[in-house]
Amino acid sequence: MKNVLMLTAGLALASSAFITQASESDNDYISPSLEAKLVKICEAVMSDKRLRLHLSLKANRLSVRDINRGLKCNGESPYNFAMTHEAYTNADFLNRGRVEIRDIAYQPVSVTVAD
Repeated sequence: MKNVLMLTAGLALASSAFITQASESDNDYISPSLEAKLVKICEAVMSDKRLRLHLSLKANRLSVRDINRGLKCNGESPYNFAMTHEAYTNADFLNRGRVEIRDIAYQPVSVTVAD
């Protein structure tokens, strides 16, 4: 049975790896061990060491998709948190698989014909 853990108070994570059944009054409480794990993941994001981030996710049985969906590090998404702390390697790792759509203005091509 998979339940979704919804965390508030700055750190939120939606994952089936952590199973809990809490009433609405318990939503503000985060166990100290869970908070420590989430802080370590945020520290790994900030470290700009892709291996450290990968091992941290693997140790907690989480995927990049899981933390992108629900983790907040100092109120920012993991990608924005990495960019804020100039952790560009981890930012690229967290942003993989996303497509950016940009409008490209049409520019006519001038063709010259040589006689």
